[in-house]
Amino acid sequence: MNNKNTILLAIAAVAIIVMAILLVNSKKKQKEAEENIAAMEDVMNYEKEKLADEYTNVADELNDFHLQINNDSILRLLDKEQQRVQLLMEELKNTKATNAKRIAELRKELASVRSALTYYVAQVDSLNRVNGKLLAENKEVRELYETASQTVQALSTEKEELTEKVNIASQLEARNIVITTLNESGKSTTKLKKTAIIRVAYTIGKNITAKSGEKTTYLRITAPDHAVCGNNNNTFLFENSEIPYTSKRTFEFTGEEKDLTIVWNVNQTLTEGIYKAELFIDGHLVGGKSFELR
Repeated sequence: MNNKNTILLAIAAVAIIVMAILLVNSKKKQKEAEENIAAMEDVMNYEKEKLADEYTNVADELNDFHLQINNDSILRLLDKEQQRVQLLMEELKNTKATNAKRIAELRKELASVRSALTYYVAQVDSLNRVNGKLLAENKEVRELYETASQTVQALSTEKEELTEKVNIASQLEARNIVITTLNESGKSTTKLKKTAIIRVAYTIGKNITAKSGEKTTYLRITAPDHAVCGNNNNTFLFENSEIPYTSKRTFEFTGEEKDLTIVWNVNQTLTEGIYKAELFIDGHLVGGKSFELR
């Protein structure tokens, strides 16, 4: 009987020892499991914080990039991406670190945002290159235009100078001017009171540049007091103004030298002094000479 009890006690002792060992091992495994869970939570919290920092960096990149853009269509797309990032950041903030599935999904969303940002940067770079090329082309066009304008201006100036030279060259010239005073019988006289006719003889020089055809010589005699002799209602155009003349003579010009005479039948009282006779053709003063009456 005693042997039987001894055996039972031994079995019980062994069972107690085994149970104690099992209990110690169970507590050890539980502690290890708790430590593993804590470590995993630390890792997941770190991943969440890291992901949050990456979202913040992307948001800053979008903001900086937004300030560099002046293209309306790309700006609208950037605004949508910025709104999207803000929503994802808010969701990440409210997502538990232990929700590994959603954290992974949010990381994929971040990758999508980065891909969109890369695409927009490439688009802007492409637009900048195109704009740079257009600016260079516009600059070249402006330079060509300025060069052409300068050439046209130079040609215009040269044309004006040539036209001026041609105009000057085409102006007729009266030479060999001889002024004679005549009496009523047409005879030469030196007496003021008997002067009834003033005759002006002149020679039109040869000029092949001037236009041929009918032309008119206007004789303008001014008295010592600078008044124009003759009927002052008779006028002709000179330097864009109508001015009076004393007498006129029409003749045919062929380009060759031509001797002409123009007379004025005195119809007013003459006074002693220096007179001046001027000849005008085609609106230009072609010659003149002073003479004295006593």
